[in-house]
Amino acid sequence: LTSLNSNIDNTNFIKLLKEGYSKQTINNVFEHLNKKENSRSLSNFYSILSNKLTFDVKDKLLDSKTILVTGLTGVGKTTICAKIASYLLDQSISSHNNDNITFLNLGKTSPNKISNLFNFGRVLNLNVHTFSEIENLDKYILENKDEIIIVDISKDFLVDKNFYNYLKIIHSDNRKLLLNVIQSGINFKSLEKQMSYLDGLSPINVLTKLDEIIVNSYDFSMYHDLNCKLGLLSGTKNIIDSIAFANSLILAQYMKEY
Repeated sequence: LTSLNSNIDNTNFIKLLKEGYSKQTINNVFEHLNKKENSRSLSNFYSILSNKLTFDVKDKLLDSKTILVTGLTGVGKTTICAKIASYLLDQSISSHNNDNITFLNLGKTSPNKISNLFNFGRVLNLNVHTFSEIENLDKYILENKDEIIIVDISKDFLVDKNFYNYLKIIHSDNRKLLLNVIQSGINFKSLEKQMSYLDGLSPINVLTKLDEIIVNSYDFSMYHDLNCKLGLLSGTKNIIDSIAFANSLILAQYMKEY
């Protein structure tokens, strides 16, 4: 029986390797299954991996007063800011309204982004402010504690050590949420570099452009191996009813069918 189980384990290991999962991912999930004394079946693998990859962010999103959105240029940060605002405005159980949600742009030189954020502000009837200094951003947040503030952070600040230190200071505040936007289709080295800018800050990641690029087993392994927790998923450019929360059951089903 032990020999039979071992053969099944080896067969499943090879199957998963052929599907594109990394050795690190497979070994890590199999070790987890061993500790739980669960079989190393493919369905158990997909279930555990999807649990490791997802973070239930809905309650935190609704409870947060400051939502900081980081990411590289062109990944869809500004659109995600608008989608989050639209989602919050749609929540009938919340007290959110156009008077207490504000967009902030934090950028050194990004006139196009500012323009896009102002356009979304007009569509959603929300105030938009722009800052180029961390001190001014922090002052605004402190002076407007009753507002829901969604901050669109340019890449200039993502790679800024002073901003990283600022994030470290506010990291323990549970009313602040750090979201890191990742474009689907990113390669390992690029994602590794992007995650290094937020090392130790445990951001919740937003996966964008899912209607343009299919996510596969290689991608799931990459997110696992780089410790990327997925909280939000986004595809279309529409800002109304277009944000989805990462769900481990749906993700596991997707892995099985892919």
